[in-house]
Amino acid sequence: MQFNNESATIHAMALESLLGSWLPGGITDVFGMAMKSSEATALRNNVGAQFPSLRHKNGYKVTAKTAADFVDLPFQVSDRAQFRIIHNVASSHHTDLGSVGGVGCAIGHLLMWKEAALRKKGWTVIFEWDCVLDSDAATRVVKEIVAGPSPGENVGMLRMMLGTTVPTENVAADQPHFSRNLHSQCGLIMYIISNKWANWYVKRLSVVDMHIDWALNFTALLNGPEMWFLRPKIGFCGAHTSGTFAGVNMRLLLPDTLKASNAVCLTMIITGGFFFIAFLVTLGFCIMYSRRTATGSGK
Repeated sequence: MQFNNESATIHAMALESLLGSWLPGGITDVFGMAMKSSEATALRNNVGAQFPSLRHKNGYKVTAKTAADFVDLPFQVSDRAQFRIIHNVASSHHTDLGSVGGVGCAIGHLLMWKEAALRKKGWTVIFEWDCVLDSDAATRVVKEIVAGPSPGENVGMLRMMLGTTVPTENVAADQPHFSRNLHSQCGLIMYIISNKWANWYVKRLSVVDMHIDWALNFTALLNGPEMWFLRPKIGFCGAHTSGTFAGVNMRLLLPDTLKASNAVCLTMIITGGFFFIAFLVTLGFCIMYSRRTATGSGK
C-alpha cells in the first residue's frame, strides 16, 4: 500500500492501522506484557489509543533459588545462568544473566512468540509495560517507515528504536529507513515479530542463557530471518527517568557483513602467517651465521 505523506487522513490513522496496512499479512495481535495491574493500566494509557487491539499478557514470575527450582519452568535455563543466580554472581555485562527477573522476562517473551507462531501468517506487535510513545510517533512512522519498502518473507523481526540515541551508520542504500546497526540498549520495549518466523526464534532461544534482547542480537549471525532496526525514534522506556538510553553502539554482523569480515580475517591470518614464517627463517639464518662466525674466530 502506497501512502501519501501529505494526507491528513493518513496522519490521523492509529499506528496499528498504519503499520498493519504496511506489513504483508497485516497485524494479527497486539500483546502487552505486564506483571501488575498498575503496569497494565500504565501501558494501556500510554499506547492504547494508537494500538486499540492491545491485550494484556501476564509476565512470567520466577522465584527459583536452587537448581531443583528451575526444573519445572516452561523453558530450560542454562547451567551458567543457574549458577550465577543461585550464587548471586554480579553481572558485568548484559550477556550475564544473574537474576530470576531476567529469566522471567525471557520466558514471558518466548511464550508470546509461541502464541504468535500459531497464527502462521501476519505479524504480532509486542510491548513491555513501560513503553511510552512519543506524541509525534504517528507522523514519524508515516514519513520514515511506511514510506519505505515493506519487509519481505525473509524478515523475522522489526525492532523499534527508543530513546534519543539512534545509530545512522551502515544503512543499506536501498533501505534508507532501516538501520543495520544495533543500539546496545534497543531492548524489547516495543517490537514486531513475524508469525511465520516466531517458532524459529523460540527453537533457537529456548534455553535461557542471557537477557533475551541480547540473545536475539546473535540470531542475526545465523542463516535465518533478517532483523530490521527501524531508525526513527518513536518512543522511550518509561522506566528510564531521562527518557533516553545511555549505551554504546554494537555493530550487528548480518550474514553478508559476516562473510566479508571472515574474508578480511582470513587474509590477515594468511599474511601474518607468511611474515611469521619469514621471520623464523631469517632468525634461523642469523643464528647459523653467528655460530659459524663464532666457530671460525675460535680456530
